Amino acid sequence: MEQPITAVIGGLGVRGYEVYASYARRNPDKIRIVAVADPDPAKRDDPRYADPVLKEGALLTNVFNRLARSCFYEAQKNFDGCMPLGAVTPEVRRRAFEALLDYEERMHKVELHRVMSVCDEFIRWSNKWWADGIKAAEASEDADARRQVLVDSFYLLRVACLLMHPVVPVGCEKICDYLNFEFDEFFSWNYDFEGMDELCSAGEITEARHRIRELPPRFDFFEKHPSQYK
Repeated sequence: MEQPITAVIGGLGVRGYEVYASYARRNPDKIRIVAVADPDPAKRDDPRYADPVLKEGALLTNVFNRLARSCFYEAQKNFDGCMPLGAVTPEVRRRAFEALLDYEERMHKVELHRVMSVCDEFIRWSNKWWADGIKAAEASEDADARRQVLVDSFYLLRVACLLMHPVVPVGCEKICDYLNFEFDEFFSWNYDFEGMDELCSAGEITEARHRIRELPPRFDFFEKHPSQYK
């Protein structure tokens, strides 16, 4: 495979970050930013600034992967291999609606660099909601709280997949496949996004659970791009 060209950005202003870095994020096979010349020492020393592709790659291979795997493994371990159904916490639904509306507006204006910022912030927020929630539930040994954080996190995972599908369709479709939903339904915007129940059958809603596929150990929905390996 042809190696990407290497480049150095002179300053992380609007042109540096939103033009050159944005292009590098969208085309990791063509260009790799290896350094930044900037008067701010924090930016010079932070690899996420020196190589913006690493930041986007880490979002997928670390944060997004972690959120997805956490949901599946928790369901397999404590919920008989099923996704629990129920009402989503209002704060979670509000945060998801904000991200969906912001994403639509940015897409309409073709502000692709802003779109990625919306996705980044939402996925990191979602992963933190899971991590904080499950930690609190385990510390208090609260079964209801454990169930609620999983209901919330599967919902957040669905919204994250919807936002990222145009960017990384293969990984998002893997998540959909393991969630045991049809692609056309899962990636449709023609829903109210009140919860996961709207994707399930009447029988599943009555039982308050949806059967998902078993996820193998240490499974990766998103793998590093070959150009990111030294």
